[in-house]
Amino acid sequence: MINTNWLAHTNISIDGFEDTLNNITQGETPIDISNKSTRGNESLQFSLNNYFKDIKNITNTVTQQLKRIEPLQNKKFNLLEGWTVYGRQGGYHMVHNHGILNHVSVVIYLKTPKQEGQFYYFLLNNNEIEYDEIQPEEGMMIVMPTKTLHGSYPQAKGLRHTLNLDFEMIE
Repeated sequence: MINTNWLAHTNISIDGFEDTLNNITQGETPIDISNKSTRGNESLQFSLNNYFKDIKNITNTVTQQLKRIEPLQNKKFNLLEGWTVYGRQGGYHMVHNHGILNHVSVVIYLKTPKQEGQFYYFLLNNNEIEYDEIQPEEGMMIVMPTKTLHGSYPQAKGLRHTLNLDFEMIE
């Protein structure tokens, strides 16, 4: 088991990611977000769990990038869950975690409004809770243990499109 008190972010090539997700979600019914962290009258969330074959090129790119992150080197990854969120004006994510021990969560920003809707997170350091924010930009990939508390502030306008993936980490 790895240390569960960390967060990393890096940039990743997202060429074709958005087109793939738009093709998958076109004509699909968004999931009910009433029991999800996603909020906002115009926010839409789509499950990708039935489309793992369609996003295989994306997940291969992501797992190669994961293996470059210090606590994840020499690990293998199995995709457990995937979803994409189209957030618009007023959209945000309540503080939450993905609740599974020793797994990894990934958030990739495909579209971001300028200077709106920072990503925030909490870490425990020497029994002190540390809070920090990241201003997301297109192509940013945030990686953290699934137990990490995180969320995003409401955005004023524009589109925030994210790809969210949870992976099982295999020793």
